[in-house]
Amino acid sequence: MDLDNFYLAPYNGGNMEHRNILLKLWNDKAGKEYLGDLEYHIKRIRERKKDDSRNEFYIAYYGDQQNNYRPVGFIALTTMNNDFEITSGIIPEFRHQHMAALLLEDFTEKIFESYSDIDELTLRIKDSNVPSKKTAQLVGYVKRDREKYTLRR
Repeated sequence: MDLDNFYLAPYNGGNMEHRNILLKLWNDKAGKEYLGDLEYHIKRIRERKKDDSRNEFYIAYYGDQQNNYRPVGFIALTTMNNDFEITSGIIPEFRHQHMAALLLEDFTEKIFESYSDIDELTLRIKDSNVPSKKTAQLVGYVKRDREKYTLRR
């Protein structure tokens, strides 16, 4: 999937570059604390994909005008009933560069453009994850309760 600033590749467990992204997040204290078990998350997305093809876990590549793309993290869309939830993570060497906000904004726009039946997207952010809460608000997501942020079309 092409976004304005990123290329998203569906996760492939046989691709070492993809696996290395997960390992970097797993070995990072914040990644482990806030993202949990990504292998389990991927498994659940694949199960849900059987019922709704919009469920997907992507490796995010950031690139320039010359198509020099580098993997920077992941982003995923999960559907549960009529809720559409986004999960994302940026590897440590690309944090504090507004990469998360740029990825979330591009992905949110693409989802709303691609799926006319999706009117609201949700992020679940632990209360202690201050950087992610700031990112969500920067992109336009609104806090609905302790850990839920939403953006409506």
